[in-house]
Amino acid sequence: MQDFGGALVVIADNKEYEKATSIVMVDDGSGSSIRIPSFLISQQDGQKLKDRINSEDGGGMMRSNMVMIRADITLS
Repeated sequence: MQDFGGALVVIADNKEYEKATSIVMVDDGSGSSIRIPSFLISQQDGQKLKDRINSEDGGGMMRSNMVMIRADITLS
């Protein structure tokens, strides 16, 4: 995502009803050039984002292909 101009990555868990808080994301040693933040959300929350992106208004026109996500990030 960083290479494509992304400022943030949201990763949705692929397992239904698994608590995202029980999953740990780690660097395998190859991520030293990554400078954008990322975070993990549950599959259910990921589905809500997908539904919003793909939503249509009453006229069948796509409202938006973008979703705004506010993230307060503190860099250490």
